[in-house]
Amino acid sequence: MPASKSIIAVAEGQVDQLLAWVARQPRSYGEAMEVWGAFCPLLTPWEDATTGGLVQVIPTGHGMGGARVTLTSAGAARLGETLN
Repeated sequence: MPASKSIIAVAEGQVDQLLAWVARQPRSYGEAMEVWGAFCPLLTPWEDATTGGLVQVIPTGHGMGGARVTLTSAGAARLGETLN
């Protein structure tokens, strides 16, 4: 597999891991940033999931750190496809 395709496969796998992590239990934005904040310019699962419309950040009135992170319907659909 060419290097660029393997990077894409790894990035997509990490997005799928992020979706499963969000679906497992309620998550805050602060928690999500601690665990999923960009750690490599080529592998950006949080950014890919948010710009891809797979997760959403819902304000709770407790600052950004307390905002809820949830799957969108598109994120839930992708997670369902990955699990089947």
